Amino acid sequence: MIPLIFTSIITGIVSNTTKNLKTFGLRLLLYFVFTTTVAIIVGVSITLLFEPGNYIFTHGGFPSGGTVPVASTTPTNVIENIPGAISNLIPVNPLEAFLTGEMLGVVLFTIIIGVAITQLEKDTARPLVRFSEAVQKICMIVVHGPCV
Repeated sequence: MIPLIFTSIITGIVSNTTKNLKTFGLRLLLYFVFTTTVAIIVGVSITLLFEPGNYIFTHGGFPSGGTVPVASTTPTNVIENIPGAISNLIPVNPLEAFLTGEMLGVVLFTIIIGVAITQLEKDTARPLVRFSEAVQKICMIVVHGPCV
């Protein structure tokens, strides 16, 4: 339920101070880097241990018949692709990301909106925050059912 995710992230961000957001952001970044590194190490280790695809390659399961490895026709430079990959994470059309359910784009866009709301004056941000809290409560009622 995308509205619930959108409003939960926004209310979570705007309910914290800037100092807390910086600390939380740094911890989240370190956690993300650590878990990604562990996942890469586990994936590469399992790949080197089990050599997936080797059985199919030796028994002629690929178009070349297993005799000649197929080489890539275009060279790739990973370092040049990193900025493009990062910029592709932020959706060009946020509404499209919402409608197609592209959660990573929705979360990143929502974080940007939440941080932007924290930069507004309190009087200007108050209606946005109250609206977001109301939508979040409505979504929680829909998900959990009415409280009797």
